[in-house]
Amino acid sequence: MAEAVFRETAKRNGKADQFNIIDSCGTSGFHIGDHPDTRTLEVCNRNNVPIKHEGRALSESDFYTFDYIFAMDNSNLANINRLKPKDSKAVVSLIGAHREDMSFPEIVDDPYYGGKSGFQRAYEQLTHFSEVFLKRLDEK
Repeated sequence: MAEAVFRETAKRNGKADQFNIIDSCGTSGFHIGDHPDTRTLEVCNRNNVPIKHEGRALSESDFYTFDYIFAMDNSNLANINRLKPKDSKAVVSLIGAHREDMSFPEIVDDPYYGGKSGFQRAYEQLTHFSEVFLKRLDEK
């Protein structure tokens, strides 16, 4: 969901051309080759966010391909930083570090084991965080 939401948010804000590649992956190989959860698809479709993705795991080359790598929670952030090569220029942070509305928690909880409302909440968080990140990028 994060990839699709960020891509659509960048497009809606006229900033999609600032990014060569927008992609997402996991910090482990649990979902390699999987398609998005049906609840993710429902939320994205309801919010007019195109989504097409196949799961993959983070690789060392990602640290040289991408300028920014975002984690959804502290566990993933620690895993990403543990894998980050010393000479990587990629900026690694929580996506939730890019928030202005404090009603959104900084951590994006994995909604997989919850109900549909968790997927909608993740969508709302990711949209807000993406908008703030794009705004801050413009300020640099």
